[in-house]
Amino acid sequence: MTSQSCPPADEPDTEVAVITGGASGFGLALADQCARRGMRVALLDIDVDRARAEAETLSARHGIAVTAVDMDASSAASVDAAAATVADRYGRADLVVSNVGVQLFGAVERLTDQEWQWVLDVNVIGSARTARAFLPLLRSAPNGRLTFTTSSSVLDPAGRLGLYQAGKFAVWGLAETLRLELADQITISVIFPSGMASRHLESSAAVQPAELRRPIGEPADFEAMAASNPGMVRAPVSPEQAAADIVDEVLAEGLAHLGEDAVVHAAVGARGVGGAAVHGLDDGVHEVARRHVRQEGGRGLPAGQELELHPHPSGLCQLDQFTADDFPGQVEHQKRLHGEC
Repeated sequence: MTSQSCPPADEPDTEVAVITGGASGFGLALADQCARRGMRVALLDIDVDRARAEAETLSARHGIAVTAVDMDASSAASVDAAAATVADRYGRADLVVSNVGVQLFGAVERLTDQEWQWVLDVNVIGSARTARAFLPLLRSAPNGRLTFTTSSSVLDPAGRLGLYQAGKFAVWGLAETLRLELADQITISVIFPSGMASRHLESSAAVQPAELRRPIGEPADFEAMAASNPGMVRAPVSPEQAAADIVDEVLAEGLAHLGEDAVVHAAVGARGVGGAAVHGLDDGVHEVARRHVRQEGGRGLPAGQELELHPHPSGLCQLDQFTADDFPGQVEHQKRLHGEC
C-alpha cells in the first residue's frame, strides 16, 4: 500500500532516497534531510499510517515527491513488494538506508530463544532482505549508495544490551561483506548512532509479538546499562540534529576507503562528540576502537587531534517520549537516573 504525494514523481533525473523505518525518529529525520536536498523520498515502515502522514508533511514542506510504503522487515514478501512499489513509483533508487531495528533489554542469561529470534530476524535478516531486494535498483543507479544503521554500542558496548548489540555487530559484518562483494558497483556505508530522543523503544513495543510481550526494558536494565557504560547516557540530542550532522557523509560520492584511524575516530566520537559514518573498514579495527575508547574514557579526541569523520551527537534519552501507560514507572526512573532530557 502506498500514499501518493504531490508533486508528481515522474522526474527521471531526480535522485530517490529510500528510508526503511522512515515513519519516525532517525529514519524520518534522514528522510527530511534528503528531501531538503531535493531528493525524492520513499518512507518504508510497518506503521504505514504514520508514514503516510509524514510523507504528506515532507512533500508540503519541501515541494518534492514523497511516498509512503508499507513494509515489514521481518517478511521477505513484504520487503520485495516494497522494492517493487518503489520501482513502479520512481523507476530508480539512488540511496537506500536500512534503518529498521527493534530493541529489547535484558541480561543474556535471561533472554529466551524466541526473543533472540524476533530481534535478530528484524534487525539482521531484515537488513539482508532489504539489501537483496534493492540491489537491482541500486546497481542501475548512476551512484548507488546502500547505508546501514548500526549502533555506537558495537564500538563501546554496555550491559543488558547483549541482544541488540549482537545484532548490530552482525549488521556491521553484513555491510563489510557487501562492500567487498560490490566493490566498484555500490557505495556501502555504516552509521553508528547511539540512543537519542526518539520513538525507538515505543515503536519496538508496538511490534513486539504477543507471545513475547514484556517491557522492552525494566528499570534495573537501564540502571545496569548506565553503570556499565556511563558515557552511553550522556548528551542526548534530537534525531533531527543527528541526521543533519551525518547526512552529507551518507550522500557523499566517490568515498575513499577509511581505515584504522577512521574507526578510532568513530569510536571516540561515539562517547565524545557523538558518532560517525564509516565507509569501509580495515581488518582488526574492533579492538583498536575499543581500546581507544577505554583510554580516552569517553572524553573525546586527544588534544590537537582532528576528527576526520563528520559526527552526529547522540546519547540515550528515549523514555521521555513515553506515557505511564507505555512503560509504567520507567519515565520517572529515567529522570531519576539520568536527569531531565
